[in-house]
Amino acid sequence: MMPHHPSRSILLAGAFVLIIASACALRPPPTAPAQPDVNPQSAMNAPPPSTPLTAATTNGPVEGIAKSGVVAFKGIPYAAPAWDGVRRADAFGPACIQPGAAMTETSSGDVGPQSEDCLTLNVWTPNADPAARRPVMVWIHGGAFIVGASSLPFYDGTAFARRGAVVVSMNYRLGPLGFFNHPALEEVRPGGPVNFGLLDQIAALWRRP
Repeated sequence: MMPHHPSRSILLAGAFVLIIASACALRPPPTAPAQPDVNPQSAMNAPPPSTPLTAATTNGPVEGIAKSGVVAFKGIPYAAPAWDGVRRADAFGPACIQPGAAMTETSSGDVGPQSEDCLTLNVWTPNADPAARRPVMVWIHGGAFIVGASSLPFYDGTAFARRGAVVVSMNYRLGPLGFFNHPALEEVRPGGPVNFGLLDQIAALWRRP
């Protein structure tokens, strides 16, 4: 039997403690949770807040959107009976019926949803003060009386409204629904109009708030 050496046991224990201490020292410290990156430039480029704003019309009140110094009322019916309550006017109405492929071929853009119930107008104004006397610009969209819509981006009236003008745009009946001459129409109303699209424009021009 080999003699027991206390000094050897002490050395082995010390070496074991040294190994444990070294392992703990090599372990990386805990990292803090990652914080989301905040880009000051992105914050500066964030869209400005918008505020609902209500205005009175002869057919009933409408609620538009005030944003960046301009109030926009969109999709207001101009050939419909009066409505009850406040009507939301924060989105364009549907485009009048038309061949959708024609807009694509002319690179004019997509007019979006279409409907026979399409007689709406849009208003951009610096404010909704009815007593303010401002120049009014009426924009009738093009398209050879066949295609087009007031909702297309290049008819947006924001820039003119920022300069102090009131901008009005409208939809009107197109194609056969707007300009169709048929003997049956003559029988019902001899000598009556057949240029319904132009009559729509006149109705929108004479619409009073």
